Amino acid sequence: MQLALNTEDPWKHDADDLAAVSETLRDLKDRLRNHHLERHNNTCCYCRSNLHGGGHFIVDREHILPKEKFPAYTYHVENLSVACKRCNMQFKKGSLSFLAVQRAHVTQVPGDSAWFRFVHPNLDNWRDHLRRYAQQIDTHTVVAYKVVNESSKGHWTWTFFALEQLEVDSFDSAQGVKTLNEEELAIMQRFRQMVGDLP
Repeated sequence: MQLALNTEDPWKHDADDLAAVSETLRDLKDRLRNHHLERHNNTCCYCRSNLHGGGHFIVDREHILPKEKFPAYTYHVENLSVACKRCNMQFKKGSLSFLAVQRAHVTQVPGDSAWFRFVHPNLDNWRDHLRRYAQQIDTHTVVAYKVVNESSKGHWTWTFFALEQLEVDSFDSAQGVKTLNEEELAIMQRFRQMVGDLP
């Protein structure tokens, strides 16, 4: 790991200058990924979408502080998590807009929760700021997000990752009603009512 941190791109385990430790780095990345998948119950650390069984086509090893801007923390377990491609590549990318302090004030990882505008995967309890409710029967789906107690971090995360785009309520479309049996329809109706009643 120290050898990798002394290179221009420490994360690129298959680079020629890291050939001697390539397998070790690949194993370390896999272990870090598995550790964070287990910690977050196979969900994205930002939107809580299901990542179970997704493999590398769906699951990203997420550097909370971007590795390009904070290379010293590239392999630090507390600067890593797991995210869906949407949150990581479409929204977060290399942005630092989520920092509530100047970049120079970020002197360690994971750091202080107050340094971050969003719900930090390793410093904050996501459930204290946001809740995600989902129910699916075949192609009929209800997904809703709720900000907990007007949490400023919850609101910021909801806006930054455009979580409203992930909300859906498809179970009661005219076509959907025809394809659900009475028991399935009752389940979806109860779930939809429960979500609507939540604070």
